[in-house]
Amino acid sequence: MGFMGAKYLVQAIVNEVYMKIFLETKGEIAGPISYGDIPWDTAAQEALMKVSEMIPHFIRTTAMKKLQQVAEQMAKERNSSITLAIMQEVADKYTPTKFKAKFSSVFDGVEGSPAEEEEEAPIDQLPYVMEWEDTAKQALEGVPSPFRVAAVSGTEEYARNHGYIKITKQVMEEFRKELGM
Repeated sequence: MGFMGAKYLVQAIVNEVYMKIFLETKGEIAGPISYGDIPWDTAAQEALMKVSEMIPHFIRTTAMKKLQQVAEQMAKERNSSITLAIMQEVADKYTPTKFKAKFSSVFDGVEGSPAEEEEEAPIDQLPYVMEWEDTAKQALEGVPSPFRVAAVSGTEEYARNHGYIKITKQVMEEFRKELGM
């Protein structure tokens, strides 16, 4: 085994130790995960564990810490426990685009989930801010309906950051490549 193999093995072990000790039990034999004084609903705790299993091992620890901290902050601001709805909101906000479809299965059936709110997002009714070529709009048909609004806003943000004034199919392809899709 070379250096990369050893590095992979150590990272996998460290992630598992963190997951088992700090996230699942918070150092106790049993009990809810909690970074502070905010209680976790069982469904939210289970969702966090399911999401963690889907995150690549090399970023799992960092991602889980971030999701946990943001969920607790949101619950504190709302004076509530950490619920499944809060976990869904956090996962939606901090999940990279290429993982969103995968993570949405964890929250199927949650009240207010994108699948229940909106069946179809027609291309001509999306919230375009910038000018879009027809070919770029047609390319949005390949994006699953619940993610089209996010695709439009993300593409437009990418275009503004890179000095484009009009969204073309080329701009969309560049953005997709940057996302690793």
